[in-house]
Amino acid sequence: MKLKQFFQLFKKNERGVTALEYAVIAGVVVVVVAGLSGKISQIYTTAFTNISATISNATTPSSGS
Repeated sequence: MKLKQFFQLFKKNERGVTALEYAVIAGVVVVVVAGLSGKISQIYTTAFTNISATISNATTPSSGS
């Protein structure tokens, strides 16, 4: 009789479901961030290369005049 009551209470308890939902969401976030990390790194590298080139071009005296 106690085992049957335990399973009835276990079925009604939703705290574990919420924790599982958060764990799944966290897993998805980790996968997305890991998948985008290479792309984000490439974007930053390109941006800083362009900034560096612009600064170099602005500080280099022109020899055309």
